[in-house]
This record gives sequence, C-alpha cells and structure tokens, in this order.
Amino acid sequence: MKIGFAQVDITPKVGIELAGFLGKRVSTKIDTPLYAKALVFQENKKQYLWLTLDIVAVDYHFYNELKRELEVRLYNFSDIQIIATHTHSAPKGVCESKSLQDLFGEVDEAFLRHLAVNSISAVKNAVMDLSEFTCSVAQKEVEGVAASRHDPYIPIDNVVTTFKFERKDKDPILLYHYPVHPTILRAESTAISSDLVGGIAHHLPEYKNQMFLNGPSGNISTRFTRKSSTPREVRRLGKKVATAIKESLVEAREVPLDEIYALHFSYDMKKRELPPLEVCQNQIDKAQKHLDQAIADNLQDPMEIRFLQSIVEGETMFCNLIKHDDGLPTQEIHFAIVVLGPISFIFMPFEMFSTLANKLECEDCIVVNYANGYAYYLPDKSAYDMEYYEALMTYYEKGEGEAFVHFINEKVKKIKERIREKHKEAVLD
Repeated sequence: MKIGFAQVDITPKVGIELAGFLGKRVSTKIDTPLYAKALVFQENKKQYLWLTLDIVAVDYHFYNELKRELEVRLYNFSDIQIIATHTHSAPKGVCESKSLQDLFGEVDEAFLRHLAVNSISAVKNAVMDLSEFTCSVAQKEVEGVAASRHDPYIPIDNVVTTFKFERKDKDPILLYHYPVHPTILRAESTAISSDLVGGIAHHLPEYKNQMFLNGPSGNISTRFTRKSSTPREVRRLGKKVATAIKESLVEAREVPLDEIYALHFSYDMKKRELPPLEVCQNQIDKAQKHLDQAIADNLQDPMEIRFLQSIVEGETMFCNLIKHDDGLPTQEIHFAIVVLGPISFIFMPFEMFSTLANKLECEDCIVVNYANGYAYYLPDKSAYDMEYYEALMTYYEKGEGEAFVHFINEKVKKIKERIREKHKEAVLD
C-alpha cells in the first residue's frame, strides 16, 4: 500500500463574512491560514481519498459536485471522504440548506469555486506524492482542553489518537483524531482562522504534513477551559494537544495496514413532530427576554451568558427547521465505514454526542464527524430531557441517536466477522 499527502491554501481575502454564529461578522484580519488537505491511499490500482477542509461544514451538494468534477478529470477514486474541521472562523456560504443560513450564510458561489479549484489541486499533488509507508499508532489523554459543554464534571473520552506514516526519503504524515468543538474564537472575534487546528499545528512545526479528523463532539467544546477568545488562547490550548501528540508518539506501536476498503450505508432517521411556527417564535422571544434581562442585570458569569445565548440560537435554528421542513416523516442519512487494516473509520455527517459514540461496540473504531454532508446534531436521550441547545436545533426524534448507534453496531459486527473469516482463510492457505 502507498500513501500521499498535499495541502493547498484556501484562505479568502479579508472582508468576507464568517460563519458559525448568529448575526453579521465581517473578517478584519487573518490569524492562521485555511487549508484543503488531501490524503490518498493506494492499494494495487485502487485509490482512496480523504480530503479535509478548514470550513464550518461540508454539505451533500458540495460533496457530490466535487466528486463529479474529480471524475471528469479522470480521478477515478474507489472512495472519497470529504470532512470539515468545523472552524467557526472560516467563510459563510459553504452550505445550501436554507435552514442553516442564519449560522452558515447564503451560498457563496465564488468561494465555493475557489474551494473546489484548490481542493482539486491538493488532490492532484497528493496523488503525485504517493510512496510506500509504515504506520504507527499512539494514544494519550489530553488535559485542560475539551470538556462537556453542559457540565465540566461529566467525564468524557478525552483521548487524542495519532497515526504516524513514515516514508522513505519523504516527510512523514501525521493524522490525528480528537473530539472537540474547535471553537476557541467566539462571535466577537473577526479573524479568519482554523482555530484550534491552527493552534495545534503551531506547536508541531516539525510535521509539515498533518491532518485533523474531528470526533464525536456534539456535546464537547472548550467552553469551560478557554480563558479568552484570542489567537494567544488558541495557541495555549493548541500546545496542550500538540504536547500530548508528541509524548504519545514516543510509545507508538506499529500497525500493519495491509488493506483498505469502504462500505457505504443509508439510514432513515425519524423526524420529530414539529410545532406550529408561532409556538416556536414565542419560544425565541422568551429566550431573548431571559438573555436581555441577564445582560441588563450585569450578570458577570460569561458561561451563563453563553448558555442563554445558545438557547436563543437553538430556538432560532429550530424555527428555521420548521420553516423549511419538507414534511417527510424521515430524513435519509448517508454514512461510510472505511476499513484500514485492523481499524474501522466511521465517517458520518452529524455532530454526534460522545455519549452515543461510547455505546459503539467496537474497540478499533474511529468515529469521524462533519463528513460528506451536514445533518445537524445527534443528541442522546438525556439531551432532550434537559432541553439542551443541541436537542433544540435538530430534526430528529428522541431516541434516534441510540437507534442509529444500534444500526452501526450491527454493521460493524458483520465487518468484524468478515475480517475474522478472512484471517482464518489466510491461516489455512
């Protein structure tokens, strides 16, 4: 098997609007560049592409259009995964969904074209970079960066998993997976930035080739660990993750990657019963009054202010879901499982709660969020009971997260059985 890597700058000019928060936010400077990063695996004559983009989300439309354009250019990949890093300090206009326009903006055709052209350039260069490799894997818990954004005392899976691909006469490639909303820069920041991803890269200068995959981070962020919304704070928290990566690599174990293949699935997610629009609008007004009162009372706790703001955002987004609902009882969700040697990468379009991912019956599975589309939050049952922001701004019926995990577990079980049978056949031969 061979591997290739390349990255191309996709940073727009200053003055473009930034995504991720309600209200208009025009960029005034560039803190860290944004990149399209392509990782290509080749097994025999088959090639597999993983492309990460420093944007807030990738929607189905962009995924399908870029896939079609790659095919036109004779890049006949056996499988393509396109993943957003989910920075909230990148341009608006990358998603077509009208229900998301308050946060993600109206479609910006010029920036999408810029994104596509440079993504294709990164893919082309990665294919030209192919070479044989060895792989080692390391894991380490990161302290002081990610936490449950509802209660910092709730335990979470706080592990960074790092894959290091060593190549003869070429720079190594670092692929790391960490579940967290990489949103240290808040709504008051007007800097274009890859946010936490850029902060981590700042402290890993010895690795020119590095790619970030975000994990099940629907309920995980830096809300209780960040001390400010500044580039300096981005680098402070980035250093913690980078240090954990470096320390873990000292004890990395070699993993044989002798095969790669991808399996694609669809799942009909049951949608919740939506109330009349006027009921939702009343909820927005109520939430806004609570926020305004807290500000008028000069509430000093920024966490409480942010919580009240999130309720307003959640109710606003829920109203948008109602306005643009297609009336169908289910929503078809597409996801993929890519088997890379002994490890299964599960690529899904959600912001999945980590509590759901913990129910996966697979020790060697890596859950990747924000992949090949954007399908809102996927909360667990308790999030609906607690009326969390994430449960407010999702289409899905309570319990659908658990049902989806059960569906994945059934698919993973069959994959593991297939692998075991293959190993048995190899031994007999």
